[in-house]
Amino acid sequence: MGRQILNNDPEKPFSHLSAIPGGRGAELESYGKKPGYFDKDQLYDLDADPDEMVNLATDPQFQGVLADLREEMSKYLDNLPGKFGELKK
Repeated sequence: MGRQILNNDPEKPFSHLSAIPGGRGAELESYGKKPGYFDKDQLYDLDADPDEMVNLATDPQFQGVLADLREEMSKYLDNLPGKFGELKK
């Protein structure tokens, strides 16, 4: 698309803010304003925390919920083409 790539380091958080259509600020409300924006795992209680400010993924109380969601996602991905990197076991 002719845009300059700002980050080629795969270890750094990825964002497509300026790299694809819909970028250039499309995620402005989230990017940098949400504490868990770049967390690998994200789990929120949307009733108690509709703004997604408290990531429950590291809370020991929610590890069972997180494991169940990972299993469900893995089953879903099994039916899609592609490998999905670290998302599939």
